[in-house]
Amino acid sequence: MRISKVDCVNFTNRNQKLVTFKSPVVQETVKKDYAKMSAQNWQAQTINKISPVSFKGNKEENITPVLIFMGPPLVGKGTQAKMVSEKTNFPHISVGAILRKNIEEGTELGKLSKSYVEAGKLIPSDVVIDLIIDRIEQEDCKKGFILDGFPRREVEAEALLKHIENKKEQGVILQPKVINIIAPDDILLQRVAKRALEQKRSDDTPEIAKDRLETYYRETKPVEKIFIDKGAITNIDSCPDGYEMSIEEVMDKVVDVLDIDED
Repeated sequence: MRISKVDCVNFTNRNQKLVTFKSPVVQETVKKDYAKMSAQNWQAQTINKISPVSFKGNKEENITPVLIFMGPPLVGKGTQAKMVSEKTNFPHISVGAILRKNIEEGTELGKLSKSYVEAGKLIPSDVVIDLIIDRIEQEDCKKGFILDGFPRREVEAEALLKHIENKKEQGVILQPKVINIIAPDDILLQRVAKRALEQKRSDDTPEIAKDRLETYYRETKPVEKIFIDKGAITNIDSCPDGYEMSIEEVMDKVVDVLDIDED
């Protein structure tokens, strides 16, 4: 089922410039929607209701869709990315899954990654950049691909955009679209506690979870500005008015934003 309206927010005006919102109505809406979010989480700059972003790159010749799922830890971006992969047949490239597989197999990359993961820190960018660029050059990515957990730093975003420019010079157009899923900190921490009980993961302690959130705000959130400047990012609020949406409800919004055809 398709929804008729996308209740998501964008942080740019029509000229893709950050501005301060002034409308009392918008201010009240923002305060209500994000009452539970920390001040560090959201510094409102401009909040505008937006129309669905048409995304039909996979139907146009010589255009390769690059779908990027962003958001804080445990917001559900990996789940949504996987579901979109099933709908589009684009490969789902998860940095976290790749690293966890290497950790389980005890590879050199796994050994390097384990200490960072258990401390709630990000893997060095040079390692991740090489890993991702090599992966997206593979044959199954020619018609489109989905990035989950990359880019997480400004230098990684810049490396990806540089790669996109290089491909353009080769006659290959990679079209990035970023879906940024948001949720309040307290909801995210509750999910960590639940997953720790269900999956018994060593990196799901409350202390590590808080470290991961701090790392996200410090290192990953600034990446949004890069894609805002490119006009390529849409925010989806997964907890509007304090209501925690189901996976399927968030998926409805993602489908509508990306204009994915469903039979």
